[in-house]
Amino acid sequence: MADIKRSLYNVALGGQGFILHGTPLKPSRTLVQAPVFGNRFASGDRDYADLTFWWFWAQTDWSAGFKDPTSWADDAQYYYSTNIDAWSKYGALQLTSGLVLKKTFDEHIYCGGYGLVGGTNYHFIGTDDDTDDKPVVYKSSDGATFNDISSAQMSTSQNVVCYTAPINNVLWVGSVGLGNTNVVLSYNDAAWTDHSSDIITAMTGSALAASRAIAVVSTDIYIGAEDYSHDRVSLMKYSDGSWSELATWADDTNIFDMINYLGDIYYLKGKSGELVELRVWDVSAGADALVREFKNDSLTNTGGATKYLHIINGKLIITIPYKEIWSYDNISLTRIWKRDETKHNIGSGAEATGSLVLGGVYHDNKIWWGNLMYDGMYFFNTKKDISETATNFLYPIYTDRANIRWKDGVDITKLYADSVYKGTADKNFIVFNQIDTISTINKLFYSVNLIFNKLVTGQKIAIEYSVDEMASWVALGNASYSGDGGTTTSKILYFPENTIYSKIWIRAKLEGGLANTPELYDISMAYYPLPYYKQRWNLTLNCIDKLILLDGSTEEPKKGEELRNIMKMFWKNRNALEYQDVDYAATAINDGSGLTAVATTITVDSTASFAEQGIIRIENEKIKYTGRTAVAFTGCTRHYDGTVASTHADDTVVSNSYKVILTNYQETTLVGVKPKINEFLVEVELVEI
Repeated sequence: MADIKRSLYNVALGGQGFILHGTPLKPSRTLVQAPVFGNRFASGDRDYADLTFWWFWAQTDWSAGFKDPTSWADDAQYYYSTNIDAWSKYGALQLTSGLVLKKTFDEHIYCGGYGLVGGTNYHFIGTDDDTDDKPVVYKSSDGATFNDISSAQMSTSQNVVCYTAPINNVLWVGSVGLGNTNVVLSYNDAAWTDHSSDIITAMTGSALAASRAIAVVSTDIYIGAEDYSHDRVSLMKYSDGSWSELATWADDTNIFDMINYLGDIYYLKGKSGELVELRVWDVSAGADALVREFKNDSLTNTGGATKYLHIINGKLIITIPYKEIWSYDNISLTRIWKRDETKHNIGSGAEATGSLVLGGVYHDNKIWWGNLMYDGMYFFNTKKDISETATNFLYPIYTDRANIRWKDGVDITKLYADSVYKGTADKNFIVFNQIDTISTINKLFYSVNLIFNKLVTGQKIAIEYSVDEMASWVALGNASYSGDGGTTTSKILYFPENTIYSKIWIRAKLEGGLANTPELYDISMAYYPLPYYKQRWNLTLNCIDKLILLDGSTEEPKKGEELRNIMKMFWKNRNALEYQDVDYAATAINDGSGLTAVATTITVDSTASFAEQGIIRIENEKIKYTGRTAVAFTGCTRHYDGTVASTHADDTVVSNSYKVILTNYQETTLVGVKPKINEFLVEVELVEI
């Protein structure tokens, strides 16, 4: 119909031209905006049809945890944070504690412990080989000045200290190496006892090279004992001064960790990078059983792990590096955390993910891993290492009950302790994204409202936003003591005019004065949804016999009933059709090489019938243009209105037609002027798609 519509018909639909019919009481053609979705994409309490007010979303109730990946109760979703504490003060975001260097060792730190030995509480550190090719156990009464207590005891056959565990007023030490001595030792603050030969005597086989795990039930000690020469691992028990073997396997596996849970010994046995079993030794029944088998990627088999098994809120928490954490209540297993791989490579590294490789530490009724903490309900990101680098983690080693002791992921000779608040580091921020459920809809962003505690000297809360998936950030504004004083508790920051995007990321950055921290209680954003507006037409069509077309002389070849049936079948078939409106214009691409998918100027045969600016369609792509010459559309925006930018061949039709569906049909039968002449007025509703 492209050639004859404007001269013979008012409109064309699906290749058929039609004459509009008008009466004094009802217009023949009306055009209005189609309703914009009756409901949200996800269930909610707002209706997209109501676009007369600003919409809001908010970040509230920070104490509920930085949930990974659970959404907040509103539209915003937490993504990750660094150096932010949401657990210490209900309902507030604040800076987490910083770090103070306690000790730099000559060797690499592998494990640590704190507890009563010989009637005194001590800090203990286990390392790898020193300059004499012997691992070292250090002791300290103040957590800062450490003394080597093992140089006269350790031998060159051992390489790494795996655990330093104060139990029942005695320090137990396990190591990994090659020989049969100094593998399992105890220390009473005066002298060492090497249990290795007694263990070898009690276990199947004739060699002992490693012990990586230890636990206690009452006064009985349980350990894992490994015999490399025979690819054997045994579960051993020390009771009343003697050792006994409880279970043994010749399968070249390791026992990585064990714990007393409900009076029984639960332990992880397997191979790094393969399968690991959660097993239980029933103390009262004297029997061993498999609980579950897991696939692990990186359980460390060189020693130096902290703990993979913990107890919180009466449940056993199982760390399966490097991707999963499970909970067990003695009946069922539930996975409570899984590494989000989409976060691993954001920004300049893996700072948005937790590191489970070295296990965790139980402290302050919470479990802490590298950049991850669990309080029994929710998971939180924690803090950066001393260098604030994005690619390295801070690893918890042990707790002295007051503070966690950490080792740096870069320089593992350094031991750190929690200290005063973080200060003005660039990494003190929380990132969250906006409106997952309607992320495809454009929005006009208007303002961000901050609610916070009164600021003091040196404190600032800055807001930044990103529209390119966090590749770059734009400063929106800040609330600071220097700029807003010490009495302000709220502030509105405004976006630049015409900030229109489908998805936005917000980053809240906190700065403090080391001895204090700002407290951010709430963030809310005002925005206006800008969905792709669609058009809706109501047409009244003449469907009569012997219809005379617009030139006043040509007769429509189809009878009225046939025209009516064409429209009725369009409606019943519910197919998408091309619609040529009263202002229809068409031309063709005039470019021998065709049109690329990124071209912003489109050369055609002629633009004479087109408006100065508007929207054109080439095949299935809509294109907005802002200007035209005699033979070109200029200032073109490709893939407009959600369509896909494509290449188009030379001579392809360029028009301002629409794709529509018929959503309503109504017909009126007229009284014929002559018998057997069919006269119908057909009213249809077209909705743009």
